[in-house]
Amino acid sequence: MGAALLKAYVGGVVIFECGYKAGDKGRKKIFCKDDDVACYSSPASTGHLQKPSVAMFDTNSNHFLVLMTSLTLKDSGKYWCGVGEPPNYTVTAVHRLDVEKRE
Repeated sequence: MGAALLKAYVGGVVIFECGYKAGDKGRKKIFCKDDDVACYSSPASTGHLQKPSVAMFDTNSNHFLVLMTSLTLKDSGKYWCGVGEPPNYTVTAVHRLDVEKRE
């Protein structure tokens, strides 16, 4: 699965779009940075990603959105979306975020 490249600026906003199959509508949604180290999940958030500048929204139309605001250079990296409970989850999308300083 190739990673979608997203670019944003320090202090800016980015929205990750994460799809899932219709049969996964009621399953837990997961959004993680890197390799399972820092994750958000719905309805409760867990992990080191917890910060007030991240929110998840399930559109109930086979995808959920993750909004990150007040971006910093440390937010750069690989993110992935999934459904299910660890260790039995399915990765549904991979994103690469590059946060840059404005010149």
